[in-house]
Amino acid sequence: RDILSNELFEEFASKQLESLIESKAHYVKCPACSMAMEILSVAKKLSAEESIAMGKLRHPQNGQSLDAETQTHFRQFRIKCRNPQCGVDFCKHCWEEPYHLGNTCESLKASEMASKCRFCGTILTETNRVQNPVSKALADVCIDPVCFEKMKCSSDKVLECGHLCLGVRNEPTDCPCLVADCPARTESVNAVAKDLCDICKAERLMDAPCVVMPCNHVFHYQCVRKKVEMGWPKAYISFEFSYCPTCRSPMEHPKLADVIDPLRSLEMILKDKGLNRLKYEGRDKDEAVAKPEGKWYNDHVNYAQHVYAYFMCHECKQPYFGGAKECGA
Repeated sequence: RDILSNELFEEFASKQLESLIESKAHYVKCPACSMAMEILSVAKKLSAEESIAMGKLRHPQNGQSLDAETQTHFRQFRIKCRNPQCGVDFCKHCWEEPYHLGNTCESLKASEMASKCRFCGTILTETNRVQNPVSKALADVCIDPVCFEKMKCSSDKVLECGHLCLGVRNEPTDCPCLVADCPARTESVNAVAKDLCDICKAERLMDAPCVVMPCNHVFHYQCVRKKVEMGWPKAYISFEFSYCPTCRSPMEHPKLADVIDPLRSLEMILKDKGLNRLKYEGRDKDEAVAKPEGKWYNDHVNYAQHVYAYFMCHECKQPYFGGAKECGA
């Protein structure tokens, strides 16, 4: 430092650090944030606490304990970034990020090359693969009952770009490509295949047939259907559950018309009833809807829905007025 200028010293120090990192002997660089870290030597024998911790590790796909080989690989090659703003874990041997828990580098490579079920990721064999698929798009499906049911309502098409159509069987317009880096992907569609469904928040969109809403948000077909079929959450009728959970736009799709169309018809009826009652009771003059600073200014229809409660008769299946919500209706 006394001999070199600050600029030359920084360059020298940077090259020395790069040399240490490239040797992979004592230092490693995080592939996500590039932070350099010193590698500590791994003890040959596990402590009691380490043995308990290793025993709790589970393979992310089958939930089974790790075998001796994958445990050894985990101890030798799994690194967690010490940068508090990063914290990713990775393999310092193959640089996979995140670390491939449950696999060695070799078994991961073999697994990536093997055919897998398009829904659950299980490696396919002659005994667990669906026989005589209706199309090439459904050739890689396992016989698990859950995956089999997904297959029955999945699109059987391969898109012009070569990727699988992730939509529903026989829908009027095919679901566009959702592969993130595909040139054919429609930018207006607000999702990619690896995104989690915003309804179930448990599986990726690619793990089950999907539907694209008019607002261009994408959800699992069965997730939307189940959400709508469950109906309003309280005793009085409401329609929030039938709106997009992301942007609150009405959810619509031809393959869901049987459950959504009756709701939209009922919604129109109750909007009309609510507006008439608002005028009848003189509440169209309420400050909340009549004054510019009011929350519902000039929005009489939605104000009426906010104020009044309607219920569904269990006998005749017709809606009836149940009073104002502010009165405990």
